[in-house]
Amino acid sequence: MKFEEINIAGFEDILLKIKKSETKLYVWNCQDDSITKAEVVLESYNKAKKYLTCKPIEGSAYYLAEMITGIGKLNFYIPDKSIYFISELKTLKDELVISWPEKLYLNDRRETPRTEEFSSVVKVEFEVDKQRYKKSCFDLGIGGFSFVLPATEKFSFKKGDVIPFINLYIGKEKNEISGKIQSIDIVDPKINQKYNYKVTRVSLRFIEPHQNLVKKIRNIIEKHQIK
Repeated sequence: MKFEEINIAGFEDILLKIKKSETKLYVWNCQDDSITKAEVVLESYNKAKKYLTCKPIEGSAYYLAEMITGIGKLNFYIPDKSIYFISELKTLKDELVISWPEKLYLNDRRETPRTEEFSSVVKVEFEVDKQRYKKSCFDLGIGGFSFVLPATEKFSFKKGDVIPFINLYIGKEKNEISGKIQSIDIVDPKINQKYNYKVTRVSLRFIEPHQNLVKKIRNIIEKHQIK
Protein backbone atom coordinates (compact mmCIF):
# COMPACT_ATOMS: atom_id res chain seq x y z
CA MET A 1 0.00 0.00 0.00
CA LYS A 2 1.49 3.33 -1.06
CA PHE A 3 0.74 6.65 0.66
CA GLU A 4 1.68 10.14 -0.44
CA GLU A 5 1.38 13.28 1.66
CA ILE A 6 -1.32 15.72 0.53
CA ASN A 7 -2.39 19.23 1.51
CA ILE A 8 -3.88 19.40 5.03
CA ALA A 9 -5.89 22.51 4.02
CA GLY A 10 -8.71 20.35 2.62
CA PHE A 11 -9.25 18.39 5.85
CA GLU A 12 -12.17 20.46 7.14
CA ASP A 13 -14.11 19.97 3.89
CA ILE A 14 -13.62 16.21 4.30
CA LEU A 15 -14.91 16.38 7.88
CA LEU A 16 -18.04 18.19 6.70
CA LYS A 17 -18.80 15.30 4.34
CA ILE A 18 -18.28 12.81 7.17
CA LYS A 19 -20.69 14.81 9.35
CA LYS A 20 -23.29 14.60 6.57
CA SER A 21 -22.86 10.80 6.59
CA GLU A 22 -21.66 10.88 2.99
CA THR A 23 -18.55 8.90 3.87
CA LYS A 24 -17.23 6.67 6.66
CA LEU A 25 -14.38 6.95 9.15
CA TYR A 26 -12.44 4.05 10.68
CA VAL A 27 -9.87 3.57 13.41
CA TRP A 28 -7.56 0.75 12.40
CA ASN A 29 -4.46 -1.12 13.48
CA CYS A 30 -2.28 -3.82 11.95
CA GLN A 31 -0.57 -6.39 14.16
CA ASP A 32 0.94 -9.76 13.20
CA ASP A 33 -0.41 -9.36 9.63
CA SER A 34 -3.94 -9.01 11.05
CA ILE A 35 -5.94 -5.80 10.55
CA THR A 36 -8.45 -4.66 13.15
CA LYS A 37 -10.80 -1.80 12.32
CA ALA A 38 -13.66 -0.03 14.05
CA GLU A 39 -16.08 2.39 12.44
CA VAL A 40 -16.62 5.61 14.36
CA VAL A 41 -19.02 8.53 14.00
CA LEU A 42 -17.64 12.05 13.92
CA GLU A 43 -19.59 13.83 16.66
CA SER A 44 -17.92 17.25 16.46
CA TYR A 45 -14.67 19.06 15.74
CA ASN A 46 -13.01 22.36 16.54
CA LYS A 47 -10.35 23.54 14.11
CA ALA A 48 -9.29 26.47 16.30
CA LYS A 49 -8.78 24.28 19.38
CA LYS A 50 -7.43 21.45 17.19
CA TYR A 51 -9.50 18.48 18.32
CA LEU A 52 -12.10 16.03 17.02
CA THR A 53 -14.66 14.01 18.97
CA CYS A 54 -15.68 10.56 17.68
CA LYS A 55 -17.95 7.81 18.95
CA PRO A 56 -17.89 4.11 17.94
CA ILE A 57 -20.95 2.82 16.11
CA GLU A 58 -22.92 -0.08 17.59
CA GLY A 59 -20.80 -3.23 17.44
CA SER A 60 -17.49 -1.39 17.01
CA ALA A 61 -16.69 -0.65 20.67
CA TYR A 62 -15.23 -4.12 21.24
CA TYR A 63 -12.77 -3.79 18.34
CA LEU A 64 -11.90 -0.25 19.38
CA ALA A 65 -11.07 -1.46 22.89
CA GLU A 66 -8.70 -4.04 21.38
CA MET A 67 -6.72 -1.27 19.69
CA ILE A 68 -6.56 1.20 22.57
CA THR A 69 -4.29 0.35 25.49
CA GLY A 70 -3.80 3.90 26.75
CA ILE A 71 -3.14 7.44 25.61
CA GLY A 72 -1.20 7.40 22.35
CA LYS A 73 -1.48 7.65 18.58
CA LEU A 74 -4.33 6.15 16.55
CA ASN A 75 -4.56 5.42 12.82
CA PHE A 76 -7.61 6.70 10.96
CA TYR A 77 -8.76 5.87 7.44
CA ILE A 78 -11.48 7.38 5.21
CA PRO A 79 -12.03 4.69 2.52
CA ASP A 80 -14.28 6.74 0.22
CA LYS A 81 -11.53 9.35 -0.06
CA SER A 82 -8.57 6.94 0.32
CA ILE A 83 -7.21 9.29 2.99
CA TYR A 84 -5.20 8.24 6.02
CA PHE A 85 -4.12 10.27 9.05
CA ILE A 86 -2.68 9.82 12.55
CA SER A 87 -4.09 11.56 15.61
CA GLU A 88 -3.17 11.64 19.28
CA LEU A 89 -5.78 10.22 21.67
CA LYS A 90 -6.55 12.92 24.24
CA THR A 91 -9.31 11.35 26.33
CA LEU A 92 -11.42 8.20 26.19
CA LYS A 93 -14.75 7.72 27.93
CA ASP A 94 -17.90 7.07 25.91
CA GLU A 95 -16.29 9.14 23.16
CA LEU A 96 -12.82 9.56 21.70
CA VAL A 97 -11.28 13.00 21.79
CA ILE A 98 -8.36 13.15 19.38
CA SER A 99 -5.95 15.80 18.14
CA TRP A 100 -6.24 17.60 14.82
CA PRO A 101 -3.82 15.74 12.50
CA GLU A 102 -0.66 17.47 11.34
CA LYS A 103 -0.55 15.62 8.01
CA LEU A 104 -2.86 13.85 5.57
CA TYR A 105 -1.89 10.97 3.32
CA LEU A 106 -3.55 9.71 0.14
CA ASN A 107 -3.55 5.98 -0.54
CA ASP A 108 -3.10 4.82 -4.14
CA ARG A 109 -6.18 2.59 -4.13
CA ARG A 110 -5.25 0.58 -7.17
CA GLU A 111 -1.99 -0.67 -5.58
CA THR A 112 -0.78 -1.05 -9.15
CA PRO A 113 1.20 1.27 -11.40
CA ARG A 114 -0.74 4.33 -12.51
CA THR A 115 -0.16 7.76 -13.94
CA GLU A 116 -1.97 11.09 -14.18
CA GLU A 117 0.49 12.71 -16.54
CA PHE A 118 -0.85 11.78 -19.95
CA SER A 119 -4.28 13.34 -20.45
CA SER A 120 -3.22 14.50 -23.91
CA VAL A 121 -2.23 10.93 -24.85
CA VAL A 122 -5.10 8.72 -23.60
CA LYS A 123 -8.75 9.53 -24.26
CA VAL A 124 -12.04 7.63 -23.99
CA GLU A 125 -15.29 7.75 -25.93
CA PHE A 126 -18.57 6.15 -24.81
CA GLU A 127 -22.32 6.61 -24.69
CA VAL A 128 -24.59 6.90 -21.61
CA ASP A 129 -28.35 7.43 -21.93
CA LYS A 130 -27.97 8.22 -25.64
CA GLN A 131 -25.51 10.98 -24.81
CA ARG A 132 -22.06 10.70 -26.42
CA TYR A 133 -19.02 11.59 -24.29
CA LYS A 134 -15.38 12.13 -25.22
CA LYS A 135 -13.04 12.60 -22.26
CA SER A 136 -9.36 12.74 -21.43
CA CYS A 137 -8.30 10.25 -18.76
CA PHE A 138 -7.70 11.73 -15.31
CA ASP A 139 -5.58 8.72 -14.38
CA LEU A 140 -5.02 5.20 -15.65
CA GLY A 141 -3.97 1.86 -14.16
CA ILE A 142 -3.93 -1.72 -15.38
CA GLY A 143 -7.16 -2.26 -13.44
CA GLY A 144 -9.10 0.74 -14.69
CA PHE A 145 -9.21 4.47 -15.33
CA SER A 146 -10.99 7.65 -14.34
CA PHE A 147 -12.19 10.84 -15.98
CA VAL A 148 -13.63 14.11 -14.71
CA LEU A 149 -16.98 15.76 -15.33
CA PRO A 150 -18.35 19.28 -14.98
CA ALA A 151 -21.29 19.80 -12.63
CA THR A 152 -23.78 19.74 -15.52
CA GLU A 153 -22.90 16.12 -16.47
CA LYS A 154 -22.36 14.34 -13.16
CA PHE A 155 -26.00 13.32 -12.61
CA SER A 156 -25.93 10.94 -15.59
CA PHE A 157 -23.54 8.57 -13.79
CA LYS A 158 -24.15 6.24 -10.82
CA LYS A 159 -21.88 3.95 -8.83
CA GLY A 160 -22.31 0.35 -10.00
CA ASP A 161 -23.36 1.25 -13.54
CA VAL A 162 -21.72 -0.70 -16.35
CA ILE A 163 -20.61 1.09 -19.52
CA PRO A 164 -20.44 -1.82 -22.00
CA PHE A 165 -18.86 -0.11 -25.00
CA ILE A 166 -15.91 2.18 -24.43
CA ASN A 167 -13.32 3.21 -26.97
CA LEU A 168 -10.02 3.88 -25.23
CA TYR A 169 -7.53 5.68 -27.44
CA ILE A 170 -3.81 5.45 -26.78
CA GLY A 171 -2.62 8.05 -29.23
CA LYS A 172 -4.56 7.22 -32.39
CA GLU A 173 -4.90 3.52 -31.58
CA LYS A 174 -8.43 2.47 -30.59
CA ASN A 175 -9.04 -0.25 -27.96
CA GLU A 176 -12.56 -1.55 -27.21
CA ILE A 177 -13.28 -2.21 -23.53
CA SER A 178 -16.07 -2.37 -20.94
CA GLY A 179 -16.03 -0.83 -17.48
CA LYS A 180 -17.98 -0.70 -14.21
CA ILE A 181 -18.20 2.52 -12.18
CA GLN A 182 -16.47 1.91 -8.85
CA SER A 183 -16.72 5.37 -7.32
CA ILE A 184 -17.83 8.93 -7.97
CA ASP A 185 -16.20 11.61 -5.84
CA ILE A 186 -15.33 15.28 -5.77
CA VAL A 187 -11.76 16.33 -6.54
CA ASP A 188 -11.04 19.23 -4.22
CA PRO A 189 -8.41 21.69 -5.51
CA LYS A 190 -7.10 22.01 -1.96
CA ILE A 191 -6.11 18.33 -2.15
CA ASN A 192 -5.33 17.85 -5.83
CA GLN A 193 -3.80 20.90 -7.47
CA LYS A 194 -4.39 19.61 -10.99
CA TYR A 195 -7.61 21.67 -11.06
CA ASN A 196 -8.24 25.09 -9.57
CA TYR A 197 -11.95 24.33 -9.07
CA LYS A 198 -13.97 21.35 -7.86
CA VAL A 199 -14.71 18.65 -10.42
CA THR A 200 -16.40 15.24 -10.24
CA ARG A 201 -14.16 12.21 -10.84
CA VAL A 202 -15.70 8.98 -12.12
CA SER A 203 -13.53 5.88 -11.57
CA LEU A 204 -14.15 2.68 -13.53
CA ARG A 205 -12.80 -0.86 -13.23
CA PHE A 206 -12.07 -2.73 -16.46
CA ILE A 207 -14.27 -5.76 -17.14
CA GLU A 208 -12.12 -8.61 -18.47
CA PRO A 209 -9.58 -6.46 -20.32
CA HIS A 210 -7.59 -8.13 -23.10
CA GLN A 211 -4.01 -8.90 -22.09
CA ASN A 212 -2.70 -6.95 -25.08
CA LEU A 213 -4.37 -3.83 -23.68
CA VAL A 214 -2.91 -4.50 -20.22
CA LYS A 215 0.57 -4.66 -21.80
CA LYS A 216 -0.03 -1.39 -23.65
CA ILE A 217 -1.14 0.32 -20.44
CA ARG A 218 1.92 -0.97 -18.58
CA ASN A 219 4.15 0.42 -21.32
CA ILE A 220 2.61 3.89 -21.27
CA ILE A 221 2.67 4.00 -17.48
CA GLU A 222 6.39 3.17 -17.46
CA LYS A 223 6.96 6.32 -19.51
CA HIS A 224 4.92 8.55 -17.18
CA GLN A 225 5.21 6.74 -13.84
CA ILE A 226 4.42 8.68 -10.66
CA LYS A 227 7.26 7.88 -8.29
